[in-house]
Amino acid sequence: SVTLSLPLDLVDNSVLKIGSNVNMNLASGGVCGNKVVINIASGTVFELSGGEMLLGESCTIQGQGEMLVSAGVHDMSFSIDAHITIAGGALLWPFSRGPEKSITFSGGLLLKKTGQLIVEPYSTQITILKEVILMDECLVQFPLLGIAAQASPFDEQDAPDKTPRGSFNAKSTMIWAGGTLKGKADFNALLELYLDSSYTLPGVAVSSSASTRNIQSLAKLVNRGHCEWGEGDLTSSDQGDFLNFGTIQMMNGVNAFGSNLFYKGTELPIENGGDVFALDYHTWDMDQGSLNYDEYVRQRIIFVSAPATG
Repeated sequence: SVTLSLPLDLVDNSVLKIGSNVNMNLASGGVCGNKVVINIASGTVFELSGGEMLLGESCTIQGQGEMLVSAGVHDMSFSIDAHITIAGGALLWPFSRGPEKSITFSGGLLLKKTGQLIVEPYSTQITILKEVILMDECLVQFPLLGIAAQASPFDEQDAPDKTPRGSFNAKSTMIWAGGTLKGKADFNALLELYLDSSYTLPGVAVSSSASTRNIQSLAKLVNRGHCEWGEGDLTSSDQGDFLNFGTIQMMNGVNAFGSNLFYKGTELPIENGGDVFALDYHTWDMDQGSLNYDEYVRQRIIFVSAPATG
């Protein structure tokens, strides 16, 4: 086991080869230039446990080992061949990379505990070639924006969209055991989707500490293959949704199925700008706004509302 407490800067044409069965821990981040290659051998864990690791857009991370993010916030590159586990902190695709870029994770992805995968630019496409597992209190977040600025179910179907949706494409098996999908993107399960708080793949046992799965802020979970739904509810809010273009099966049969799909928004949450005092209040009256809640309600009462009586 090797731990580096100081930042590690890899520049120019540097190559970092980490041999088999080694745990290498970068506790303070560093820099990985665009021409740098990091080779993680089988049985090896390359851990980012703090600070900020600035991975260049075309920095190459390859090999049969594991890239583990346990703390800190770290930029990601266009292509990561090693398996990725995010168990804390965040892996970030920053706004500076620009919109409409494509990212490929060739080795699979596991998000657990409080791990986060954050995408800031619009229209980003992420493709994962091997299994995807989301569990516990993890978060996958694409760009967030005021809902009122978007075409809604109450607009024309051909209403223009100036910020096209991103996508998160699971090419193989996807297990969603817990956590949150958030932001303007389609989360496409292209082959197999398992909605269950505990599920077992060959060599992988999944058991989530949180069985509720949240779809928020314009996110769409899209089943385009075969879906099996076991334990745990789906909760949608702010025009999040679950769409099925494939087949859905109750995992444990009709008699054992007790899960639900809930849609929040009959009374819009305060934090999303809902104003239950407005005379013309509707559930689609959603605007993040820039006022704090007290100022927002005060202005609404003055201009469009009548205070509650009694």
